[in-house]
Amino acid sequence: MREGYDGMQMDPSSSPLPGAPPWFGEALANEPERSEISVAGASIELLTWGQRGRPGLLFLHGSAANADWWSFIAPFFAADWRVAAISWSGMGRSDWRDSYSVDGYLEEAVAGAEAAGLFDAGQPPLIVAHSFGAMAAFRAAWQLGERLSGVMSIDATPLRPRSSFSADRSFLPAERPVFPLREAAQSRFRLAFSDQSADPSLRWHLAYHAVSQIGPDRWSWAHDLDHRNKLIRDHIPRVPEWISGATCPLAFVTGDRSALVSDDDIAYTRSIAPPGTAFIKILDCGHHVMADQPLALVTTIRALAARHFRRVVT
Repeated sequence: MREGYDGMQMDPSSSPLPGAPPWFGEALANEPERSEISVAGASIELLTWGQRGRPGLLFLHGSAANADWWSFIAPFFAADWRVAAISWSGMGRSDWRDSYSVDGYLEEAVAGAEAAGLFDAGQPPLIVAHSFGAMAAFRAAWQLGERLSGVMSIDATPLRPRSSFSADRSFLPAERPVFPLREAAQSRFRLAFSDQSADPSLRWHLAYHAVSQIGPDRWSWAHDLDHRNKLIRDHIPRVPEWISGATCPLAFVTGDRSALVSDDDIAYTRSIAPPGTAFIKILDCGHHVMADQPLALVTTIRALAARHFRRVVT
């Protein structure tokens, strides 16, 4: 279960710093409806925007992140879509588990989409998944593709067969740091695989949602630091099979200076992806595409939704 502090309720709001781009403040002002759903005995955080009955759009975040990584992206689609984002178990305001798996995360994604009403429009929803979150999305494209308009991967490794995909789970668990003030915890926030060049207001927003209160004058990271140890890796070597056998359209969006996805990775993905798969590289952008080039990502999603994925009305 989540290691939280029952004595206080988290304030989910956040305010951009002075000097934030106008679009950023306007996006955050379109606040989501926040709720929780129960999936396999765990409470899963669910954020939603837009009216039910519109085309469905599900955002899935990466490792050690949370649903609020999309709370400045999702509002751009709320006028035309029913939009949802979940926090994976072990991350954000969702409960922690004794173990995690791709199958379990697929169950959480589908449950979130169903609870949000993303299947209510009479046409299948679209999934947009960043980094680690793309594993469950690829599994969905392979196993449940007929229920989807498509899957868009945002700077996710194609996961070529490598020795690191063995069942070795000998990662040493990190000791959970504790800070006396929220601000002290936020000041330690860093983006992995990044040169930290994202807009300061945007980084502040991500840092705000990266921490939670675990006791009186005690703050720490909101995610399960032992996630890597608890992650069952048996299905990871099957990711290329899921990509090549996808039964819905796929698109791969990467940053041109990504520290995680190499040109060789992209070439390998092209070699196994179904015919017609879209590949787009966003310029001046690292691994965290939504942080480095958020408006370019919004435009890319809109363009692909309109031209590449099936039965989606924008």
